[in-house]
Amino acid sequence: MIDRFLFEQADRLDVEFQLGRRAGWQQLAGESTYESYGQVGHSPARYNLPGRVIIDGSNTFMWNQTNLDGCLYLVKKSGKPLQELAWSSIGNILTGIQIQEARERGVLVPWRSWRHEKFKTMRQLHDADRGGFTFAPDVGLHEDVHELDFSSLYPNIIVTRNVSPEKIRCECHADREDVPGIGYSICDERGYLPDVLEPLIEDRDAIKAEIRETDDEERRDELEGQSSAIKWILVSCFGYQGFSNAKFGRIECHEAINAYAREILLETKAVLEEHGWQIVHGIVDSVWVTPIEG
Repeated sequence: MIDRFLFEQADRLDVEFQLGRRAGWQQLAGESTYESYGQVGHSPARYNLPGRVIIDGSNTFMWNQTNLDGCLYLVKKSGKPLQELAWSSIGNILTGIQIQEARERGVLVPWRSWRHEKFKTMRQLHDADRGGFTFAPDVGLHEDVHELDFSSLYPNIIVTRNVSPEKIRCECHADREDVPGIGYSICDERGYLPDVLEPLIEDRDAIKAEIRETDDEERRDELEGQSSAIKWILVSCFGYQGFSNAKFGRIECHEAINAYAREILLETKAVLEEHGWQIVHGIVDSVWVTPIEG
């Protein structure tokens, strides 16, 4: 972390002092105190040295959760400078990736979120305002239990079901009920959000395949950093659709993804039971099963 007092002291003593490749320094943001989910946090001031990248290890999520290779992957995808990316939130980086896609399409980026929630009846609100499905656990001691987990379930739902802010509840297919349980329509035309996420899913699948094949420890560290970086973006893409300040968010997408996930888990239960497995427990995108006796 840059200490501006070093520069102030150097000025006072009339000493030539330079930390960056060019003279001087910049304060990009002041320190602040904030409240989130009932907890009070502190965000330190942010500084810049011209010609250098400064990463404050005490104030970076992505750097601590991945590594340099993971961060550089996201720099390429989001267009954010490395220093800015290091202190950015996951949602902020996701927005950067979305903005890059919008620029490539020649689409204007909204200054603020503008897709407000459409009118719902009380029945629609009751049916849509639900989370993922959870099976009540079969209480007791269980042996020979196997865990089955969907790979990136929510991002894959977005891509394969074309769940996108500008395509859900479209006027051109208002008479259709495509989303199970809540009856929203989804346009046949390819959406924007799937085009943002599909390359990330494909990259992570390819990276994980290479991790399994490589014996080079240095290359493995590089790949694991990239895989972890993509994972955090994919983890947040669903929740960010329900965030009121997300530039490309929309609550109906959030509800539709949950609806598809609930349906998939129920279909999974039916298929497993048909093939001799008993569901012991299940949460959103994972199920624990044991063979049916006999």
